[in-house]
Amino acid sequence: MNDREQNILHHVALYGVSFRPILAKLFFAEGNPDRVLADLRQQGLLRTLQLPGGKVLYRLTRTAAALIGVPEPRARKLGTLALHKAIAVLLFCLRPNTDRIRLEQEELGTVFSDTVPEGTHCLERHGDGRATLYHVYAPADPTAIPTITRKLRRLIHLARARADLCPLVQNRQYAFAVAVDNDPRRDAIRRAVQSRGTDSTGPLVKDAKILVETLADPFRSNT
Repeated sequence: MNDREQNILHHVALYGVSFRPILAKLFFAEGNPDRVLADLRQQGLLRTLQLPGGKVLYRLTRTAAALIGVPEPRARKLGTLALHKAIAVLLFCLRPNTDRIRLEQEELGTVFSDTVPEGTHCLERHGDGRATLYHVYAPADPTAIPTITRKLRRLIHLARARADLCPLVQNRQYAFAVAVDNDPRRDAIRRAVQSRGTDSTGPLVKDAKILVETLADPFRSNT
């Protein structure tokens, strides 16, 4: 197995899932990925999952997990909510014109003096040398807006209660990202986090940086 094939497997292991256009952009700048991806499938290292609309998702196999030394659960079947979250984190981190990467729990453990914060985290590097660590929240479509704001308020409260996290929240180095599937939902959540709570609590954006984004479709040619 060559370096590119190993890098593909580690990428799929990190995010749990990937799509052909993302793999092509990351690892095949001047070529077609289909032959390599087919070879990895034939070797029993990648498997595919057909999604609604004909989109094909790539996942790691248990053989591949053992081969590259990642935990076996990375190759286990994902339930509906877990699959939704994995895709959302992948698309959030691989958003065009951003420099983001998901961090492993072990990497987070080197950052925080206390226990690692709950949830999935992605690091974004900015062009001016700054960096933001995002707790990524990907609510499924049926989740009501008040439920989302309650969840965010809880996460912010927990972060600000920690001595190692509170200063990072205050200076916007530790922030919260909400990843959703469409612009109307994005806009509704943005309005909600900028408004006062029903219990007269202040807007959530005064307590922490909150980024609400629509996930980019990797199958569109402009991504």
